Amino acid sequence: MNNVPFSPRFIWSFSRHGYFVSARSDAYAIDLTTPGTTAVKRIEMAGDKVAVNPEEKTDIEASTPRMLAVVDPNWRWNGAPIPDVKPYLKDLAVAVDGRIWVSISRPREVIPDDERAEPRVRNGVTIPPRAWREPFAYDVFEPDGRYLGRVPMPARSTWRSARG
Repeated sequence: MNNVPFSPRFIWSFSRHGYFVSARSDAYAIDLTTPGTTAVKRIEMAGDKVAVNPEEKTDIEASTPRMLAVVDPNWRWNGAPIPDVKPYLKDLAVAVDGRIWVSISRPREVIPDDERAEPRVRNGVTIPPRAWREPFAYDVFEPDGRYLGRVPMPARSTWRSARG
């Protein structure tokens, strides 16, 4: 089983400060639920939909069966088609200081040849290196919903924790 890339999904995170943050990725609306209350605080922002590059879509449609053939050599795509636009949100996390970091969809870019990994062979199936990457950027909010700004991240970075 594999999710269809860029399909909407439910994302969530717990805060060490006692609240629960959740969203559906296809709307820029984040809900904060605080224990001991029935009130839900909603953070909403306007955003532009990011189109899926047609070349990127073709690459995903071709590479997915190759990757899943490692598990089942007879696997064939039988799910919904890949959407033409990405969801607004990719993920969300709550930092140590309680701020909410929302990973947003951005246009993907071709990975330069000198930065690509070598092809891998698993169970006799050659898996080519990824050809595309999506630059990371996060919109950051205070727990009261105030927007602090957008933080772009360098290529190949991973968000682990934040403070301040």
